[in-house]
Amino acid sequence: MSGGDGTMVKIGIMICDRNRKCIGNKCFKAINERDGQFMNYPKDDLIEVVGWMTCGGCPGERLEYAPADMKKYGAEVVYLASCYLAGYPACPYIEDHKKYLKNTKMLFSHIKHIKSLKKSFQTFN
Repeated sequence: MSGGDGTMVKIGIMICDRNRKCIGNKCFKAINERDGQFMNYPKDDLIEVVGWMTCGGCPGERLEYAPADMKKYGAEVVYLASCYLAGYPACPYIEDHKKYLKNTKMLFSHIKHIKSLKKSFQTFN
């Protein structure tokens, strides 16, 4: 996390392909209001979303490429959007996606999950 000195952090957000037409209202609102998982970022720190991509469809067609593309544009952290759990049924591959992202050395040490705008966000480390 940044130190509250106006630093910029670059993030990527991966969404479930079933919601590929989503415009990100809940995610961007949580970022702007520093709600949920984003409450750890001080208000004066800037959060730049450098990537907004789908997983590519079951079982995760873009899983190898989407986070790597985000990293190429400076993403320090990748968040899995709430649609991974919100759809019916919830993404049957979410555990595989988390495991892959955690174990891929070219990716990130922090993988977070935007669950809702509530304070009860989950962090997957």
